[in-house]
Amino acid sequence: TLPDGTEVRGDDEHVHWAIAQALARPEVTLAKEDIIPHFDELPLHIVTSAGVAWLRDLLPEVATDERRLRPNLVIDVAEAAGKPEDRWVGRELHIGSHLVLDVVQRAQRCVMVNLAQDELPDSPDVLRAIAENADLDLGVHARVLAPGRIRLGDEVFLA
Repeated sequence: TLPDGTEVRGDDEHVHWAIAQALARPEVTLAKEDIIPHFDELPLHIVTSAGVAWLRDLLPEVATDERRLRPNLVIDVAEAAGKPEDRWVGRELHIGSHLVLDVVQRAQRCVMVNLAQDELPDSPDVLRAIAENADLDLGVHARVLAPGRIRLGDEVFLA
């Protein structure tokens, strides 16, 4: 389903044209995923305020905020720099009174971080900086162990 609501099947002979037009990027085509890794492999992607600040510090000349990373959750942490979420892998993250997440792995970034997001322009420097400084990893992936509602300002702790 394209941004305008048009649906195009992957086996449609016009799929490449439709995707390229929708994204305004003539070089984009659809490829069968076989040897290409799939980065959105778990239900939740989480970044911290410190992780976003870390990226912003690497790229002071590039407009950067959490929208570049497209996370499900941004967790405000006391640390001002670095990537504290890297230390969460293998632990449980408790949010609010009921939600429990299993932090499974670091999130490997792809070219999507370079693409424009709202008023953030395209920049090939974003993925390059993450690759050179963090082996392509920024944020973590998690799965839900115990469901629950969360609200802005809920307490977050690691177990």
